[in-house]
Amino acid sequence: MQEGLKAEIREFHARKENEQRKARMRITLWKALGIDPASDSREAGLRRLARLIRRERLRGLCRPWEYDLDYHIALKQALRALSAARERA
Repeated sequence: MQEGLKAEIREFHARKENEQRKARMRITLWKALGIDPASDSREAGLRRLARLIRRERLRGLCRPWEYDLDYHIALKQALRALSAARERA
């Protein structure tokens, strides 16, 4: 009985963490790119993300002071997450 309750609590916390992660990603995408992953503009958002990643990659090759590796990584993660969500839908 006690182990079942502990497992249920772990599942609840994992589910809540997953929901919070998705909400953070939606807010970040909306603020940074103006797209909502749940809307019809998902394809446009994917194209825009791909364009931003290409631009950031070129910026990284030139090594200017404004290049931000963390931003580049975040763009790649967002593209991967949106692509996975598109395939699930």
